[in-house]
Amino acid sequence: MPIVNLLGKLQAAATALGIVAPSIGASKGKAYEVWIMLEIAARLKRRGVKVYPLNQNNQMETNLRVNGAPANMPGVDPSGSGACHFLFVRDANFVELHLGLNHLGLSGATHEIDLSVLPAAQGWELRQKGGGPFDGHVRVGLELKAHSDQYKLDHSIPRALLGVAMDLDPSWPIQGWTFHTSGGGSGHRMDRTSKMRLAVMTTTQLFDSSRQYLEHHGAGAHADVTPGGNTAAIDAVVVWIDDLLA
Repeated sequence: MPIVNLLGKLQAAATALGIVAPSIGASKGKAYEVWIMLEIAARLKRRGVKVYPLNQNNQMETNLRVNGAPANMPGVDPSGSGACHFLFVRDANFVELHLGLNHLGLSGATHEIDLSVLPAAQGWELRQKGGGPFDGHVRVGLELKAHSDQYKLDHSIPRALLGVAMDLDPSWPIQGWTFHTSGGGSGHRMDRTSKMRLAVMTTTQLFDSSRQYLEHHGAGAHADVTPGGNTAAIDAVVVWIDDLLA
């Protein structure tokens, strides 16, 4: 597909999926995830980021295949029939966006992240090795829930996301530190943007305590994320990804 036509294709697909994404019911969950994936790609393209839909062989695809259930990174395969991902490029910086990818925690347990951004070199290296749960550095992780608007999102969802973060990177909750030397010198505070960024997005509302819990630990808490609702939450994640490419 010519790159000049890609933005229109992405936006058309995102709009079409947006029609069903807010619907109630677990069967719409995957449509919701794909809608947000496509919106992220389209919005990054508008910001001047180069966007490539690729198969597991790093070849351009015109048909975007996604995981219907949690799945490992596919290995390189002549058939090229595994799940696709997006490659985002600005200058000499590259990251990948995957849907429904399993990640390997330090405990040895695997954890699905609905949408995850990871270094492209690490993704390609794992595919060349035959695939498997991704055990590299997660740069952005999104928990996405299409949910009945009659109920607020259960507290267990934010708690589970932060539990996954601890297993992937135990240093993640550390906001930063200051150190002092015997000579009177002072230290520096960790730049949070260099660490993994996490967020919950849902079509419904969040409990105030869930929002407080997430925001205290530096994670995004986004309610009413629908085509006619809080799409600014998607822009916030787009900024995170664009910052990785700066």
